[in-house]
Amino acid sequence: LGLTRESENKEVAMDLLRYLASQEVNEKFSEVSRWIPSVVGAKPHEQSVPFQMLTEGYLAGFHIVTGASGTPDVSRVYTNSFNLLVGPTGSPEEFTDAIRGDFAKSLSSDLDRSLRTLQANSQRTSSILGTYAWQADQGDVAADAKLDLTAEAMLSLDRNYYYSKLVARKARAVIEN
Repeated sequence: LGLTRESENKEVAMDLLRYLASQEVNEKFSEVSRWIPSVVGAKPHEQSVPFQMLTEGYLAGFHIVTGASGTPDVSRVYTNSFNLLVGPTGSPEEFTDAIRGDFAKSLSSDLDRSLRTLQANSQRTSSILGTYAWQADQGDVAADAKLDLTAEAMLSLDRNYYYSKLVARKARAVIEN
């Protein structure tokens, strides 16, 4: 529904639009059609209540994203205790008490795994870099181009490794205190 600038009876048309968009009319429409109301505050038909959008609190499937596949142990700790936060009788205090004991070990385990993976990737890249360097010395032009790209990738991997090592050291210091 709308109103154009060229309408002859703008006030009457606006009154009609206000009436059609009112809470009262929307409740009547919802009662007859069993559709979810589109006007805030309009009461839905009892059969459409389960389908009405939640406007407060968390969805039943709400979850904390802890870093996806990079933090499986921390994710497990959160997932196993999450009902203590969002369950019917849950509370932030109960949740933090439950995860406090396992969180430090889990975070340390995830950080170690991440560092091992970064180090292994760097070592593999180093081997590839050596191969491309040898091929480039033999006059292989394609290997020379790959050598530059691989060297950039290795620098990035090394930078990530040392940055992650620094983060891990700082995280462990916080956990120990």
